[in-house]
Amino acid sequence: MAEKTDVSVTVIGELERGNRSADNHMVERIAGVLRISVSELTGEANTSTNSTNT
Repeated sequence: MAEKTDVSVTVIGELERGNRSADNHMVERIAGVLRISVSELTGEANTSTNSTNT
């Protein structure tokens, strides 16, 4: 992941542990590597789906 996003392993670990927040550019790079949308990565896709089903 770190190599493909051009982000250090240390920063990736801090993101995973919640010790650091990612800026929009970093979130976009990570989503691109994972081949998912930014909303899927951030959990925003589930929020809109759940709010329409209540």
